[in-house]
Amino acid sequence: MSRTEHLGRLGQRLTVTGRIRTLTRLDRSSNGRPDPVLIVLDVGLARVKIVTVASWARQCRCGDRITVAGTVTAHTRWHGTNQTVLARVVQVDARYPATEPDWELVNPTESGPRPFPGRPTHWPKRTSRRRPDHRPDRQGESR
Repeated sequence: MSRTEHLGRLGQRLTVTGRIRTLTRLDRSSNGRPDPVLIVLDVGLARVKIVTVASWARQCRCGDRITVAGTVTAHTRWHGTNQTVLARVVQVDARYPATEPDWELVNPTESGPRPFPGRPTHWPKRTSRRRPDHRPDRQGESR
């Protein structure tokens, strides 16, 4: 009997905090895409498995304590250990709490936006590329 348990129901969004037990890069990239990273977290009596290509995952190290949020996609067993598989995972960082950003309030002018210029003034004027034919053998010919 396994000492670990599954977390959440399938399709449920979870936020978990745990210590990274396993961290490895999977060599599955193609067409210039980044390699996925496999992370296994110890979360109390549970294990959480994550496969992601997010940049934050490449900065983590084994033993780091992280908080992530994701959707439960499967409950699996690996060598007799229950694991909860999370997908669409984002890192929840305590240093940057999810609060409203301090945006600058911009009021538009009363006259509305300026009109989009038809042609920038610094461009040279267009001239016809068709030039009159001044060769002597073609002057009298009609086309």
